[in-house]
Amino acid sequence: MRLLRRLAIGAALVIGSLLFAAPAGAASSSLAATRVSAIVAASDGARIVAQQAPPPVVNVTPSSDGMPGAELVQKLLSWLSQLALWGSLASILAGATVYGLAQNSANYNGAYRGKQLAVAGAIGAALAGLAPTAITMLFRAAGG
Repeated sequence: MRLLRRLAIGAALVIGSLLFAAPAGAASSSLAATRVSAIVAASDGARIVAQQAPPPVVNVTPSSDGMPGAELVQKLLSWLSQLALWGSLASILAGATVYGLAQNSANYNGAYRGKQLAVAGAIGAALAGLAPTAITMLFRAAGG
């Protein structure tokens, strides 16, 4: 229970920091608009204003154009997603079977395990379908 509570707090902190963080381009555009000035005193009492250029902005645009093996990686990820869906289906069917048999034989512990297995399969299927969308959304939320 304590581990679950810690995971929930950690997830809330990560999601909160993503929601209230400024976009990546916002900070760099304000730095580009203003120059950093420093006043340096010379030996004869004159003031010299030295301006420093802002740090360079790093731009990253993910793309698989020209990447060797990009089609293979895409195909492997598609296969992995299909395997996750098959595993989720197997978990739901096995859980339903265990639940039905255990419930009819008055094995309530087995019935609980069957329900747990079926729900885990449903959650696995939802995560397999949601994973690409979640990754894209988090990348865009981080300023990508």
